[in-house]
Amino acid sequence: MDRSTLWLTYTGRKSGHAFALPIRLAQDGDRVRLITAQRKPWWKNLGSGAEVKLWLSGEARTRLARVITLEREPRLAVLLAVYRGRPRRLAEQQINGSLLVEIQLQPLAVRPAASSQPPRVASTR
Repeated sequence: MDRSTLWLTYTGRKSGHAFALPIRLAQDGDRVRLITAQRKPWWKNLGSGAEVKLWLSGEARTRLARVITLEREPRLAVLLAVYRGRPRRLAEQQINGSLLVEIQLQPLAVRPAASSQPPRVASTR
């Protein structure tokens, strides 16, 4: 797999199962941006932010991914970065119906330790 492709593993929001897929990327400093088609439903599992596991540069990393909304020109710039070396018309053809997923490459913040107390159960009455 080349350096512009990574393996992304996410958890299904309904099934709870892990799914993995190869996807093209554009790395921009401390973040990775991915383009996906709206018609491919995997991105819905990210909601406003979800942990994903990605293989990047031969290393597995757990990071936060989210779908972001950009106007046409910034999305086109990302598409051109993802498809670098290919004709601009290819990116322009894919701009409609595409979504942008962003993954921060900084490690996730350390979470507080789980409580030793059992979780409270809401009353059903």
